[in-house]
Amino acid sequence: MAGMCEINGGLNVEQCRARRGKYRRGNAVVFVGMMLPVMCGFIALAVDYGFLLYIRADLQRSADHAVLAAVRDLEPSFDGSQDLDQVRATLREFAQLNAGAAISILDNDIQIGRFNPLTVYTELELLDDGVFDTVVLTLRRDDLANSSVSLFFAKLFGNQTTGVSVTSTAV
Repeated sequence: MAGMCEINGGLNVEQCRARRGKYRRGNAVVFVGMMLPVMCGFIALAVDYGFLLYIRADLQRSADHAVLAAVRDLEPSFDGSQDLDQVRATLREFAQLNAGAAISILDNDIQIGRFNPLTVYTELELLDDGVFDTVVLTLRRDDLANSSVSLFFAKLFGNQTTGVSVTSTAV
């Protein structure tokens, strides 16, 4: 190729460029053909991931509202007792108001107890004695409760659904 454009061969610069371009025809088509599936894969990943983030944010908002409403019901009555059934009912009511009536909350996903201040920088620990002041709620869309999130493009790669769960705590 280098010998084709020698000046002493009688070719000027314009002729050399024209002759070199003749052998490059179709390179863009091959490149686009190779990159198109890769680009479609990234677009599919972005759409599915964005949808999962949307579902997660919606569940987190609903869980946050529910625990904030329920922690108010932990106020002890005049005799010092606390109505934990009312707290659970408030959790379920506000979660369904925010996430939709179809959301179901498992009993194991509700934790009520007294906040242990020694575990503030580690994993949260709830104590079972004293006046309860903390509510922890886990909302989920997975195989345990509610339906798993159906994906759009990941079905092409064999991944039909995935689970999403969030946890919210109010003290």
